[in-house]
Amino acid sequence: MNQKVHDVSDAGLDHRLKTLFGAILDLPVDQVGPDLSTQTCEKWDSLNQIHLTNAIEEEFGFTMDFEDQMRMLTYDIALEIVSRHGR
Repeated sequence: MNQKVHDVSDAGLDHRLKTLFGAILDLPVDQVGPDLSTQTCEKWDSLNQIHLTNAIEEEFGFTMDFEDQMRMLTYDIALEIVSRHGR
């Protein structure tokens, strides 16, 4: 899914999520974006998937269901999930 940032609040979510991904995956924020996935980032392993899930839940104030946890394999999917649930 190709999620587009539509307004200021979406842009804010995108920036917060990029910062979170960068911190957990030890990447510069400018390397976090649509092309980032479990297939393109060696550091995005199963342990960091758990760290990302926990950090997203804490930062954005919701509990991610199991289905979303399992399908969150790209940055864009994570952004879509956060846009749907987060604040």
